[in-house]
Formats: sequence, C-alpha cells, structure tokens
Amino acid sequence: MLAFLSAIVPLAIGASAAVFTLLCDYLGDTVLSERALGRGLLRREAVLRLASEHASGERDHGQALLTLLILEVWHQVFLDGALG
Repeated sequence: MLAFLSAIVPLAIGASAAVFTLLCDYLGDTVLSERALGRGLLRREAVLRLASEHASGERDHGQALLTLLILEVWHQVFLDGALG
C-alpha cells in the first residue's frame, strides 16, 4: 500500500509531511477500497502497478491515478449517495 500512497507525489508538492500522509492515506483508502474494487472497474494489481511505476519514476502515471481517485469519489457521491 505504501507504494501506492507515495505515488501521488505531484498532488502533494509543497505539502507538509503530515498533509502528504493524510492525502496518500485518502487516495489508497479510496481507490483500493473493497467498495471501489467491488464495482468491477478496477483491478488491484493494475492500480498497484501504476502506482509502483509512478513512484519509482519509471513512468508518469500521476494523471491516471488522479483520474481513478476522481472516478471513485464521483461514484460515491452520485451513485452511492455518500453526501446525502
């Protein structure tokens, strides 16, 4: 999970270590949650591969990881009624 969490570096540039940790925890808890994976749209292995490649600098998957986060938050808000 730490590889996934540390993969979101572009989102946390300039953030304190505490803020960065909270952001990474949120991303990991959201995109890799059983709820998100249970939708059948994502495969844990594929998301972890994206995160690992991004964290190592092998490839820039920052946009894809952010898109996955936005997709899951959208599902929670508009399909699951998380805000209502």
